[in-house]
Amino acid sequence: MIVTVFCPEQHIDDANNLAMCLAFGPADADTYRLEGWSFDGVQYAVTSFPAPAQMMQAVGYPLGRPSWDNSKLVNVAGANRARVMLDLSPEAMPPRPDAIVGRIGPMARQAINDAGLVWLDL
Repeated sequence: MIVTVFCPEQHIDDANNLAMCLAFGPADADTYRLEGWSFDGVQYAVTSFPAPAQMMQAVGYPLGRPSWDNSKLVNVAGANRARVMLDLSPEAMPPRPDAIVGRIGPMARQAINDAGLVWLDL
């Protein structure tokens, strides 16, 4: 399944720690970054990715340090803050500054359009 996620600027660090815990490793530290998306005056990082079932199940439980993270790169507390803020739905939802909103299902462009995000030239 495809998941498209809208992360408010102030939660990007925690969201990147969540990405490292749920995905493949240190390269996922750059999953969320500001590129010009905005909604209601707030800037958002937007990412879209195929999410396997085990990843979707993992967001329902507290996370621990990934087995690959011997150097303690991941802020596990931050990853768990992001996990708790994550609001996933198959329905279109507008981004919110107090949550990391994810849309399950459509391709990224459709999810972005349905959410009402606009592109700003930064």
